[in-house]
Amino acid sequence: MNTVINDIKFLTPGAFSCMLITMMRDKNISHIDAILELCRERNIEIESIPELLTPQLKKLIKNEAISLNFIRSKSGSRKLSI
Repeated sequence: MNTVINDIKFLTPGAFSCMLITMMRDKNISHIDAILELCRERNIEIESIPELLTPQLKKLIKNEAISLNFIRSKSGSRKLSI
């Protein structure tokens, strides 16, 4: 039987960050992909993730989403990569 985290209250933002960074390093994937993979592997509802994110992680994920054009930046300006 696989060990899964069914009760999110046992997982702290610090522990989640460590798991996320480890997965990113081991699998060479992005923040967003690592979050989705952790949710799948550990049977965590995606809706519960915001409470596990540190302010620094939120900023990194937002920047990643902007660079992937998943969301727009508040300034509305677009950077051209030259």
